Order: sequence, then C-alpha cells, then structure tokens
Amino acid sequence: MAKIYLAKINLVDFSKKFRDGETTPNDIMKILFNGLDRNLSVDDLVDENIFYRLNIVDVNIKKSTVNGRLLKVSKTVEVETLPDEESNLIETNLLKNVVSSVPFSFKTDIQQLAFVQKNDFRKERFLDYFKKLIEEHFPEIGEVDFQLIFDKDELHRKLSRIDKLTLASFILVKPNGIADDLLEDIGNTLIDAEAKEVDLSFKGDRRKPLDKNSSILTELIDYVSNGWGIFKGKGFSEEENKTISIDTSKEVLKTYPVNQENKDSPLFIQNRAFNYDEEE
Repeated sequence: MAKIYLAKINLVDFSKKFRDGETTPNDIMKILFNGLDRNLSVDDLVDENIFYRLNIVDVNIKKSTVNGRLLKVSKTVEVETLPDEESNLIETNLLKNVVSSVPFSFKTDIQQLAFVQKNDFRKERFLDYFKKLIEEHFPEIGEVDFQLIFDKDELHRKLSRIDKLTLASFILVKPNGIADDLLEDIGNTLIDAEAKEVDLSFKGDRRKPLDKNSSILTELIDYVSNGWGIFKGKGFSEEENKTISIDTSKEVLKTYPVNQENKDSPLFIQNRAFNYDEEE
C-alpha cells in the first residue's frame, strides 16, 4: 500500500527576521500560496532530457492549501517492443513527453508538504526539485530546505528497545520563527552565526552508555521532531542481543496509508494528511 509522507519547509534566509519580529513565516508562505498557481517548471540538474513542471488542480483559501502534482517529464523515451514471433525483430519506438507525477498537498499556514512518492519518482528527488522550483521562481524567498517529518511515538518505541545508547547525533536547522521555546540559545547561535545547520554528537559505550532520558537529549529530540533537523542514534538491545540503529531521515517517518484508488488524488492527500472531512 502506498504512503503519504510529510515534510516541513525551512525558510533558511528569514530566521533572523522571524526572531527579530521583522516578518512572520505566514507572511513569507503567502508569497508561495499566491504564486504557486502557475505552470512553473525547472530543468533536471543532470539529464537534459528531463524537466519538472507543476500541475495545480486546486487552491483552497479556507484551508491554506495548494494541491496538485509535480510532473517529471522525459522529452523522449526509447521503448523496445517484444520480438516478432516470425522475424525475431525488435523494434524501437520513440515516445515523447513521458510523464511520471507525484501528487501533493502544500498546507502553507503550517509549512507542511504532504505527498505520495512513486517508484520512478522517489521522495528525495521530489523534495529536491520542489526546492529547486521554489528557489528558481521565487528569488525573494531565497534558499529553502525540506525536512521529512518523523513519527515521534514510533521513534520513542524504537528508542525503548535500546538498553545502552552509545551514539546520539543531531543535525539542527534554524527554526521558522520563534514557535519553539526549546533550545532557544542554540537557535539564536545558528542565526547569529549565519549557520545553515549545526551538528551535535554525544558518544558513550556499552560499559558507560548515554542517558537517553537526560534533559538535553529529550529536548533535542523534541526540537527536531518539529521539523527542524535529523536525529541518528545507535545502541545495544540486551533483550534482542543486537545493535539497533535509528535515522529519522530514512525511517520512523510519519506516514499515512493510502489505497490504490486514492494514491494519485491531491485532494485525498489534503484531507488525509491534514485531517479534513471530504465535505469541508
């Protein structure tokens, strides 16, 4: 069954202005809300045969959502036919504008992007080119980044299996605004240093492991769970007699199941990911 993934947009260039009260995340996100309703496109960074284009199907002012698809378009694709039974000849056909699409719902008031990846259009590429599309067509917004949102409860369930935590590593990014009271000093340090991100690592061993319930680790996990970074951990489970690793950029991700019938519907993604009834 397909899954809906969630990602948080990080407005890298505005952190200081948010902190100092010069503008708000909603002010910046309104630019995207009002500007994404166009057939914007960007070229692939490597393959000249591929470009990406937005196909917007719905803009909902009440819900602050922009719903549509990001299309990956191959200008030409060579397709070989099966061998002819009599001649054993294989013919090659040239198809034009072959499209793969990822449906999405972008809820701008909470800065979250929900989407369903495809086998030939994975979540990493989708986020990379959604980022490129914003940066290329909205220079007034500047640099942005996307962080996949993980399931905090699932993370803690996996952490609970670790009896001896030997590594806790964090990549922290600057928050959008001042909504997060936790680690305000670290957030300010990133902003004042003009740092895009900061790496923090805590190391122990099986003889003297880290205290996974310590206030600093708890607060750091809470911080990144808001969409402001990544957590990686490693430790040993005595019950399972094995090492357990965690990487919130690849696992324990927050997802919602979606059936075959609805996996291409941006409106279904909007309602499922952001908890709306169909009739709303």
